[in-house]
Amino acid sequence: GHVIGFDVAASVHQVEHRGSRRLTAYVFRPPGETSSGYYGELNIDLYSCQAQISLKEGERWGGGASLLSADSITLIADTYSELCSVIAETFNGAVGRASKRHLSV
Repeated sequence: GHVIGFDVAASVHQVEHRGSRRLTAYVFRPPGETSSGYYGELNIDLYSCQAQISLKEGERWGGGASLLSADSITLIADTYSELCSVIAETFNGAVGRASKRHLSV
């Protein structure tokens, strides 16, 4: 019930005009979706094959509990294709664990 959104134009603008070295994406629940809310932010580094990921329960600007072992973690891979897989595995694992906790309550 969640989507990942890249604002490609804004990210490219940041790279071209401000010297940014990352692309930012957000994981969020689309309007009208009734599943439990999670919010995530991914910062993918363009100079090294790594990403910072944060994933919390609740809404985008809320202060929900982190679904990861820390508020944000660094993921590293040898290629960007592998990095995408690591990001997906990390997200799916964290959401799966959170869903099991909610079902057992």
